[in-house]
Amino acid sequence: MADKQRANRAVSRRRFLRQGGLAMSVGALGASSAKEAWAQSPGQVVIASEYAFGDGLKRIRAAKKVVFAMSGSSIPPQYYRDPQSNQPAGYDVEVAKLIAKDLEVDPVFEEAVVAARIIGLQGGKYDVVLGGTANKPSRALSVVFTRGYIPYQQVLLVKASSRVKTLDELNDPKYTISCQIGATAEFRARELFPKATIKPLQINEAMLDVASGRAEADLVELYLAGPFAKNHPTTKILGGFEKPIVTSTEYGCLVCRPTDVAFRDWLDNWIYWYEANGRLPAMYASIMGPAMRGESNVQKN
Repeated sequence: MADKQRANRAVSRRRFLRQGGLAMSVGALGASSAKEAWAQSPGQVVIASEYAFGDGLKRIRAAKKVVFAMSGSSIPPQYYRDPQSNQPAGYDVEVAKLIAKDLEVDPVFEEAVVAARIIGLQGGKYDVVLGGTANKPSRALSVVFTRGYIPYQQVLLVKASSRVKTLDELNDPKYTISCQIGATAEFRARELFPKATIKPLQINEAMLDVASGRAEADLVELYLAGPFAKNHPTTKILGGFEKPIVTSTEYGCLVCRPTDVAFRDWLDNWIYWYEANGRLPAMYASIMGPAMRGESNVQKN
């Protein structure tokens, strides 16, 4: 009986593949893999390249490079310059290299602050923004976002001497709370603590403001707060490393030009593929995981 059931399943799987499991917009290809199907149907490749893929992918592949707009700040382990080689390194760089490999082009890294990345993208200087940008609805009025490729847990880095135990206690005029300027952390800080003084700064400056006592707390991602607190004993994470108080969880996305919707769709598919097969989660655990636990082998300011 078991042998018969296995045989039936095998037959059902073959029937599924034959009848449309690998169907494309140009028709069912009926092959064991999409790569084989494309190789067997050159006419369909032409149709797809002219119709489904659009100008974004054609532009990038014709240029033989994809230009990524990266963070203008050193934010290891997500993005930074290797201390020995001064070459781009980190989780975002590994993601970019894998994207470029699948596009069969070379990756080019350009650094810029948040606002300049979007302006450069819209002006044609960059092909895609890769810096974990959160898909805030107001931002989506001028650019298009992929699905999230990196999760962010926002926590509070506070003074080690702070007696604050809850979020509500920080919503007080006597407190100054720092945050990354122009980032969703700034919007979130203003939303959570309307009575406090909100002080937008660059990432490292915002954390150093807490370490020096100029701010009571900094609303920041856990992967940044963890190593910083370990290296700066005048700070700690509200709630502790084991049970940090998470104010929100956001997902960083890739950002494309509004006219590059087809390229965005390709990137969406790319993210889904590497999430489903475990590649992205494994990269995240390997590169970002230690920082989430307060560990880091990268020198921080």
